Amino acid sequence: MNNIKNNEKGIAALILVVVIGAVVLVMGKSLAFIGLSHSEAAQAYSQGNTVREIATTCAEEVIRRWRIDENYSASEKNISVNTGQCTYTTVANGQERTIQISVEYNNYYFEGVVLININSGTISIVNWQI
Repeated sequence: MNNIKNNEKGIAALILVVVIGAVVLVMGKSLAFIGLSHSEAAQAYSQGNTVREIATTCAEEVIRRWRIDENYSASEKNISVNTGQCTYTTVANGQERTIQISVEYNNYYFEGVVLININSGTISIVNWQI
């Protein structure tokens, strides 16, 4: 009878070790997946910032061209910035000018609009959606 009680203690210990091992394994896999998703989110955030920087550079270039020539206009004009590509179109409506911007960078895409007003050589930004 003494052997049976020792075997029951051994089986209970074995089951406890298996259960604890399974819990530790599940927690380890969960932490690994959380780490991967955080690194992917950080990369997406970084790429998003880069796309916005390209769009800002593109808008600033168009505004610079309007400072040189208030009658400047462009349709589907491309500018390469770093390894990204910015395409813009300008629309003039009296003193108001609109820049429609589309950016592609490492499979990330962004579209923005900038509305400015040109009055006697003075350029003022009305709406900056970048």
